[in-house]
Amino acid sequence: MSCRKPVNGSYEPSTRQFMRKIHNESLAKWANPGSVLPQDFIRVARVPLLTKLGYTDLGNPPDYQKLSATLLY
Repeated sequence: MSCRKPVNGSYEPSTRQFMRKIHNESLAKWANPGSVLPQDFIRVARVPLLTKLGYTDLGNPPDYQKLSATLLY
């Protein structure tokens, strides 16, 4: 398996998103104690797809900077 860097064209709108830092505070608001989501729901929201994508190992509230820098494909 080779480790290739993602290729994004300069005209692709999502290219700018890869250049910006992740804003953990705003992304994690759904999991904070003041969230509009019930805490019971947040505790059981760890579904198999999130586990497979590596999101369940990020803590609660999640620290998205712990995500792998490489894309799995």
